[in-house]
Formats: sequence, structure tokens, C-alpha cells
Amino acid sequence: MLINNGIVSSNDLKIIQSLIPVKHSKARPKYSMQAKYITVHNTGNAGATGKQNADYVVSQNEYKSWHFTVGNNDVYQHLPISESAWHCGDGENGTGNRNSIGVEIAEVYGAEKTAVKFVAELMKETNIPIENIVPHKHWSGKNCPRLILPYWDSFIEDIKKEIEGEKVEVRYKKYSDRIHELRGEVKDLFVKIVNKSNRAIEEPYCVNGTYFWHTDKPNIKYSTSILYADGKIYQAAANHLPYPQSVYIVYKDNTVEMKLIKYLSELDLDKIKLVIGGVGIRNTLDSTFRYSPVSEGFSGVYADVLRRSNKTLIGYNKRLNKQSLLVLKNVTMAEVISIISDNSTGEAYDICLMVDGGGSTTLNNETDMVVYGDGRIIHNIIMFGR
Repeated sequence: MLINNGIVSSNDLKIIQSLIPVKHSKARPKYSMQAKYITVHNTGNAGATGKQNADYVVSQNEYKSWHFTVGNNDVYQHLPISESAWHCGDGENGTGNRNSIGVEIAEVYGAEKTAVKFVAELMKETNIPIENIVPHKHWSGKNCPRLILPYWDSFIEDIKKEIEGEKVEVRYKKYSDRIHELRGEVKDLFVKIVNKSNRAIEEPYCVNGTYFWHTDKPNIKYSTSILYADGKIYQAAANHLPYPQSVYIVYKDNTVEMKLIKYLSELDLDKIKLVIGGVGIRNTLDSTFRYSPVSEGFSGVYADVLRRSNKTLIGYNKRLNKQSLLVLKNVTMAEVISIISDNSTGEAYDICLMVDGGGSTTLNNETDMVVYGDGRIIHNIIMFGR
């Protein structure tokens, strides 16, 4: 899930923007809000679909509104979650109205199951704790959500199970003090934007991400490599135009590919979960691939990334169908190629991309930072899990 200025999107759920017009000043009071709760409702009109309820709320202009309508396999957003709504019946300044996200669940088959998934995702992204998921009845005493109240505890347990989800299986292996590897499933790889010191990264199973530079505010970075994640474009062009750049691609069907492109627009993003740019090192799955950093613009002043230093790489082994995040300490590029190509145990990488190294390099296993960076602010991390 991604939240941008209060607007929610998701790769896993169909979220449709159906916003109440700003001119409907009764239904949309425009009070700013920092949500502390999620309030659950039933729509109270059996058989009416999510879309029908969504069409209703955006067309009326009374003192009634909520943030989301959940139907069968779809979610409609009516207000940014940074704005309050009229859905709790506890008054203009009531905590429910002014500090909670209103989720109306349509009374149709499948809507409650979709709501469990949606609320779980929303909790993860907003850091709202499970104890702050409350029924409408909590604020005003109304018998709502009428279909869920009789087994409210079970509803909350379903949300907890959804949050916990399948356990992410990641193997951390230290081959030597110079070689550290995280290995996991293709489906579990993702990118997180952090903009903080690489010595302050606390997320488990992660490494530093793409090459980056700073905006006019040195502590706010941006990716200079092509980067696409969670449906959002962070960088659309290769590092060193007019040269192309190798990109590591994870498709929505969890297949993996590496391509050489200049622009993200060359790819069909409707089929893609993740695109990470870097330096192409190895690709046995493409007979036309040649290791050539110079042809990707990593020459002259940019050849510095090829010096003996710490390196961070993403690798894929087709036979095992596993992805790896690999950190190599104080190595030359010749050593990198030798290490990732060693197939004596059948674990060589068929695809390998180098992302930012040097002082940016860091790696966390499940509990500890085992490779330390130099403290610089980095833009993003690449990790297993959620």
C-alpha cells in the first residue's frame, strides 16, 4: 500500500478514487486530521453494492461522509485520510469524527473479507494499532456495524491473522567476513523509501538501495537510477543518458528479468511490481547480454563505482527460483564476477545487478546490522518482507 497526500493506492487491492467534491462543504468539512483510529461501519442497506454506496456518498451534500466504502473485491475512497469526516455521531469535535478513518462495509457477499485485507494494509501503513480498530458503536452507542458486532472479536482476530500473514522465509548466510547474503522468495522482495542514515536502518532483512543524490535539502535524497515500486515511479530515466541502464524487473506473476533500457516507459508497468536500476553484472538468461559498465555510462567520473570497495548486489537463481541480496566487502569488480558466477554448489546467479556500494553499503539480518555503512543519508532500502 502507498499513501500520498492522504490518497491510498495498493498493488494487492483494487482501490478506486471516488472523492466527494470540495464544493460539497457539508459532507467534506476540510478539517485536517492525523488519524489515530479506524472506525468500522456497515452501510445498513442490505444488497447495495460498494459502488452504489460510493455513488450515493459523493452525490449528496449533508453532514454525512466517510473515507472508504468496501465492496466485494473493491474499495472506493471518498476523502483523503488527512481530512476528517462525519461518520461517528460524536459531534463536530468528537474524537471519532475528528481523529478516525471511516470504513463503511457494504452488506454484500465478499465485502467483509475484502475489508479485513484492506484494514490490515491500512494499519500497517498508518501505524494505527489493533486496539484502535473500533466499531461505530464505540463512539455513539449505535448498533453498527450491525452484521459484525455479534462476532466483533472474531473480526479483529481475522485482521490480526491478515497482518501476520505467511511467515517470510529468509536465509542469512555469512560465507566469510567479506561475503554476506540474504536469500528469499521472489514474491517477498520490495523497496522502501527511507531518507535516513544507513546506520539508523532498523528494518530486518535489508540492504541499501539504488544510487542516489540529494535535492536542495541535503537530507532529502532521490534515486538517480531507474526505480519503480508499489505502483509509484521514483525515477523514470537511466542514470547517464543517452546511455541505457540495466534494470532488475520483478513481474506481478513473480517472474524475474533483467533488461537494458533508457526510460521506464519502455516497459509495460501494468504487468510489473518492481523495477530497480543499477549496473548489469551477469545475465545467463539473455544471450545478448555483455558485462559493460562503460556502455551504461559508468565511465570517467562515474567509473568510481567500479573501484575496489564494498558492493551491494541483487541476484536471481532460476533453478532455485530464489532472489538474493548480497553484500561483498572490499572487492574488485573481477572478484564480484568470480563470486556471483561460482556454480560449484549450483547457486550461481543467473541474473545479477549491482546497486549502490561504497560507504552506502549496509546489510541487516533478522535482528542485527551485520554490515555497517558510513552514516550517510540514503534514499531507499531493498528488503524481504513487509
